[in-house]
Amino acid sequence: MGHWAKIDENNIVQEVIVIKEAELDTGNWGDKANWIKTSYNTYEGKHYTPKDHQDFSEESADQSKAIRYRYAGIGDVYDATNDVFYAQQPYASWVLNKTTWAWEAPITPAEFTEEQIAANKYYVWDEDAYQADNTKGWVLTS
Repeated sequence: MGHWAKIDENNIVQEVIVIKEAELDTGNWGDKANWIKTSYNTYEGKHYTPKDHQDFSEESADQSKAIRYRYAGIGDVYDATNDVFYAQQPYASWVLNKTTWAWEAPITPAEFTEEQIAANKYYVWDEDAYQADNTKGWVLTS
């Protein structure tokens, strides 16, 4: 048994299932080329010892099990050239970091003050604000 992600013609993950590879080989699930193996225990490029509740506290001794940088999720992109799964671009201005395979904002948010922390404030991205003035983009909210 293994976890397999079905991708469409745009390499977008449509579904993720647990199935025996031999069953995929029958063709009953469509073209096997559209199914990409994914590892439930792979996170940020490392394989972790399987534990309850997806506990990523103990790296596996066998890192050859770490495949495709992370476990695929519905809507993720499969990059065949780099053989990785990553999330879709959240905003037009964000850039994909090809080391962490995560999207990064073009500017970093300001540090929180003690008062903001106490008030449970957080930052959200405002793409329109960034497009109007590329020194802005993060908006403090609660």
